[in-house]
Amino acid sequence: MDPSDARAQRPVTITVQDQPQAPVLTGPRVVHIDERNTEVALFGAYDPDRGALSWSLGGPDEDDLQISTRGKLRFQQFPDANAPADANLDNTYEVDVRVSDGSFTATQRVRVTVADLNEFGSVSLSESQPTPGTAVTATSPI
Repeated sequence: MDPSDARAQRPVTITVQDQPQAPVLTGPRVVHIDERNTEVALFGAYDPDRGALSWSLGGPDEDDLQISTRGKLRFQQFPDANAPADANLDNTYEVDVRVSDGSFTATQRVRVTVADLNEFGSVSLSESQPTPGTAVTATSPI
């Protein structure tokens, strides 16, 4: 027998372990809504490791919005396009939607633009109870 052709057998044990993975976050990156609407978007997430998930917000406008335990993003108050309340006052609110499994966090920047609606104004008359034939003046604050 040739010594270079020698072979040996030895039992070997191989253990395969699953590596923890970050949650996967799904949802829009850009949303356009009309003012006087608080509902923004619904986000989804799943954890490949089947862990419990928790939601949170970050970013420059995080105090203007909230996210539910089911991933529903909404404004804290009705936004008004005529009186922007976002960090740079441009009617585009920027938040980081985050979902965590306790070990890893997935984050997505979301831009929510608030559109102006035609608003009905109020009209006041110069006479509170005009009689027929009386001339009145109507004024509007818009």
